[in-house]
Formats: sequence, structure tokens, C-alpha cells
Amino acid sequence: MLYGLLWLCLLAGVPLLLVVKFAGAAFWSIIATEAVMVVLLVMVKRGRIRIPSIAIPSIILVLVGVAMYHGQGIRDVATVGLFVVVSFAGLLLGVRGLLTFTVLTILTFGLISYFEISGVLIVPAYPETSSKHVVIFAATIALFAVLQRLTLQYLFDNLRAAEISERTLSQRNAELEVPAPSSPNLTSALSHASRNEPPSCKPRSTKASSGFISAATSTRRSRTARSSALSPAT
Repeated sequence: MLYGLLWLCLLAGVPLLLVVKFAGAAFWSIIATEAVMVVLLVMVKRGRIRIPSIAIPSIILVLVGVAMYHGQGIRDVATVGLFVVVSFAGLLLGVRGLLTFTVLTILTFGLISYFEISGVLIVPAYPETSSKHVVIFAATIALFAVLQRLTLQYLFDNLRAAEISERTLSQRNAELEVPAPSSPNLTSALSHASRNEPPSCKPRSTKASSGFISAATSTRRSRTARSSALSPAT
């Protein structure tokens, strides 16, 4: 994604070169920015990501600040580029980068406003409107729209990945909750073993106890008969 964003910045500088004054300060500023973007492209291709991620919003912030200072101040059309800086920071640097460049953007706007209030920067009361303002505005808005599209696509991809992982986890939990069916081979083996159990293994405690009880009963009867036979004689 970073590689594509660098190419997008390179292409966005082409229409700006066509509308600014040739060999002027703005022209050479854009040329220098394009050269830096090429260097950043080489760094990204070699696997160095951190420095280009910080450099892109930083360079755009400097360019917008310089354009506002040498242009029409806070009323300059380049002011909309501050939103592009915040979008780049949020997309490339995360939450901390977003907060950092938001503060820097507010400070840049406040500094240009202070220069106008203090008289350091004097802008004409009726600034001249030309075609370059339209081109700058159109290029900035197009770049901002592309960044928003990439941000939304990134969010949608993360949501889709989270939904897929949640479905997979719920399916695994459902499989763990279902009891494992008993094996038919194991059941048949157990039933076969119970049928073929030898007779010696069967319990004999019931027969032994019944025989003992009957013997005890007969002994008591014989003793009772003897005592009854001897009682008249005494």
C-alpha cells in the first residue's frame, strides 16, 4: 500500500507542475518533492517502511505551509491540503501518528494566522483567482478521496477477517461440545466378552448363604423336638 501511495503522490505533482510558474519557487519546490518521493520509492522497495511512512505526511505538511505563507495565507487554496496530511498520518502511522500530525496541522494553521494578525504576512484584500487554484483544489480533493477509499477498504478487510475468525471459532466450540459417538466395534467386543464369560467367574455367594440358612433352620427344629419330648418325663 505504501508503494502505491508514493506513486500517487508522484502523479499528483504532475498537474501542479503544469500550472505553476516555470523556474519559480513553487516549481522548484515541486521538483524537489518529486525527487524525494523517488528516493522514498527506492527505500520502500528495499524493505524500509518506517522512514517513508513518516516522511510522506511531513513533506506534504511543509509544502502546504510554504504555499500558504507565499500565497494567500489561511485563505489560500492549498489549505485543503492539511486534510490530506491528517489522512496520510492516520493511514500510515496509526493512532499516535494521527494525533501527532493533527496537532502539527493545527499549529501550522495557527502560525500562518499569527503571521497575518501580527503583520508579518500581508495578503491582498482581493486576491487574484486563476486556473491554478482550480487545479490545486481538484488535485488535493482527488488525493483526499483516494485516501478515504483506502481507509475504508482497510476497515472493511479487517471487519471481514474478524467475522471469518469468529465463525471458525464458534464452529470449533460447537464441535467440542458434541459428545463423541461410541465405536460399534468396541460395543460388539464388550457384548461378545460378556456372553463368553466362564461359569466359574459367576458369583456363588447366594447359593452358599441359602444352604447355610437351611442347615441352621433344621438344627433349630431338631432341638425344639427333643425339648418337647423330654418335658412330660420331668
